Amino acid sequence: MITRFVQAVQTSAREYSDVIFSRQCVGCDRLGKVICDNCRSLIPTLAQQRDAHYELWFGAPYESVVREMINAHKDHGVRALTQDLGMVLGRAVWSAAMSSSTTRPIVLVPIPPHATSLQRRGRDTVFEIAMKAARVVSDRGMPCSVAPSLIRIHETQRSAGKSVSERREVHGSFGVRPGKLILSRVIAVDDIVTTGATTNEAVRALQAAGIGVDSIACIASTAARR
Repeated sequence: MITRFVQAVQTSAREYSDVIFSRQCVGCDRLGKVICDNCRSLIPTLAQQRDAHYELWFGAPYESVVREMINAHKDHGVRALTQDLGMVLGRAVWSAAMSSSTTRPIVLVPIPPHATSLQRRGRDTVFEIAMKAARVVSDRGMPCSVAPSLIRIHETQRSAGKSVSERREVHGSFGVRPGKLILSRVIAVDDIVTTGATTNEAVRALQAAGIGVDSIACIASTAARR
């Protein structure tokens, strides 16, 4: 309990430090805020559904200011963006949940990072954002929590930028930790979806473990490839 409290305090301190010491907007380089009001106004306020193998909702196209926000948060440690990205993911989760006829509590299952990415960054960025998104959804009156149920059991190269055929190597990448998710409304979440190979494999792994997955939600999506 003490360890978790210390970790929470450290995380809050880092986020506060980001706010104090970040002097440029990640979207336009304007001095003053990590994301200026003008760039924040460019973030879509409505989630969209993408034509995919499984039902998939995304908060914004992977372009412009949202792309810069994701990259800054993930690869440059700008933790002050966690709240904004959580809001965007939260909208996608909310839309996914509203499209379902069931009223069971929502559980978000984040796609886990590659071991090399986790070691380099020192943190699981998708999990961090999912926690914020769960709070966003819960605050709107729909109970929502996060369960890190997926684990990487087979390391593959990062799929971004690869062709569909090259992404077939993701098969068998994930395992599932034991847990009581069967009676929950499970939504798999990620930061970016491109071809969907990784998220589809994550859903397959969950289903193979007897866990039904309602849908997928992500912060941003590229245009679906045919």
